[in-house]
Amino acid sequence: MEWSPVLNDDPVDWLLEGDPSLRFRVLTELLDQPPDGSEAAKARNDLMTIGPAAKVLAMQRPGGHWGREEDFYVRTKYRGTVWNLILLAQLGADPADRRVGQAGDFVLRWSRRADGGFTYSGGPHGGDALSLPCLTGNMAWSLAKLGMGEDPRMMATYRHLSILARDVRSGDIYEKCWPCRSGMVKVLMALLDAPPGASAVLDRGSTARLAGAVAERCLPGGGEEGPRPEWYEYGFPLMWNTDLVEIVELLARAGMWSDQMAEARDAILSKQDTMGRWGLERCFQGRHLVSFGRRGSPSRWTTFRVLRMLKHLPDESKA
Repeated sequence: MEWSPVLNDDPVDWLLEGDPSLRFRVLTELLDQPPDGSEAAKARNDLMTIGPAAKVLAMQRPGGHWGREEDFYVRTKYRGTVWNLILLAQLGADPADRRVGQAGDFVLRWSRRADGGFTYSGGPHGGDALSLPCLTGNMAWSLAKLGMGEDPRMMATYRHLSILARDVRSGDIYEKCWPCRSGMVKVLMALLDAPPGASAVLDRGSTARLAGAVAERCLPGGGEEGPRPEWYEYGFPLMWNTDLVEIVELLARAGMWSDQMAEARDAILSKQDTMGRWGLERCFQGRHLVSFGRRGSPSRWTTFRVLRMLKHLPDESKA
């Protein structure tokens, strides 16, 4: 593998032995197989019938939600609708599946405000509280991955995200907890994965501005704040949280490389075991509808995340 000089061993075969959701993402994102290729297509078909994505979808209610409609965010953390939408996107759920579309449509109707932000409280006529940047970023990213990024209702969301990115240093926007650092990371993630149809409402300069602010505030040695201690603990899924693996990958995708990113990379690499695997250090154990392993045990999902981060780094960083 292209990143092997910095690994103690190559864990890709071990990753491919995981559940079909992970296998699909390894095939398409690490091994660059097309999603409609024979291996990847089989993995995606399997993940919709067995494994964590299938289990989550089996608990979905007819209206496209999980639990009570009004509890799409609060009172059902991390089992409610918005959280399961994030999971389905991370697990590679098939956008063509009717249940996936129903879940996305429910969140767009119940959580999205007229200005495009997503909020923790709402109803059939939309969100009715201040929107949350981390939730808005996660919903935009998830809906794009699930084939709904170019839904006309999403254009206001991408415009809203672009405004957040533009005002990240001034804070001149009436927004709950902006600019919090986890929210900054999730907004950057959504902007980097925005679909082509959103280009008309996005300001690429604002995305670069946000990436610079993330580097300044979230990396070791980058300013007065630096990483929170828990960002040195890696896991899956992150939900509204972040960690150095996610931060470094996003900054690399934004075209950045620095001594601070190298320091973060070294901190990440120091935690691999002799087989080139990473453990599950942070997780919401027992709080999701499905499990992703035991805390402290070698984790395929965490290892996949690190390898995907390494793949995005510039070549000189892997020597």
